[in-house]
Amino acid sequence: MANYVNIGLITGKRPQIYEYKGADRAFNKMKSYWDERFEAISHDSPDIILLPEMCTTFYDLKKEDEDEYYHEKMDFFQDYFSAWAQKLNSIVMYSSIRKDENGLKRNSIMTVSPEKEILAEYDKVHPTIWEVEDHHIIPGKEGVVKDIGMLKAGFAICFDLNFNELMYQYKEKRPDVIFFSSVFHGGLMQKYWAYSARSFFAGCIQGLES
Repeated sequence: MANYVNIGLITGKRPQIYEYKGADRAFNKMKSYWDERFEAISHDSPDIILLPEMCTTFYDLKKEDEDEYYHEKMDFFQDYFSAWAQKLNSIVMYSSIRKDENGLKRNSIMTVSPEKEILAEYDKVHPTIWEVEDHHIIPGKEGVVKDIGMLKAGFAICFDLNFNELMYQYKEKRPDVIFFSSVFHGGLMQKYWAYSARSFFAGCIQGLES
């Protein structure tokens, strides 16, 4: 029997801050940016909403300002996106820098339910050299497949798409949908992953067709 799930993808380029004047102002500007996009997609009544990679980061933020912004506001993003999940009665998947239970920085997809529960956490397995050297991002260990209620979800972020080792893990674990949050599109690799893993593939790309 068919299991119909309505998946919404919110694309768009990351906003610009132009002039950084503290973490509070930056956080409020980021919330305003996503508020508009959540309101726009709410009319489609999505069951799941996927956002692009690093959706909490400004396009033009300097490294030292970004460090302060995340240091002060990192823990607030979960509350913000959880509130939208509850308001829209949707599962929200967002990609952001976070600190894990050991205090290590990760580039992660967080999946939150309308009840504000964390349903799944996926840490990018193949971060770029820039992420590792300049931002001290620690790679994840493996692919993640979680039952989030309406389906089994697998995850990938951006550069992950270039590594067959991760795709082979999903081929074995057989998620219903692979959720791909990214800055680059990946082109043919999206279809290749879907075909090889025998999974549906939902790609949300920053500033490009999703």
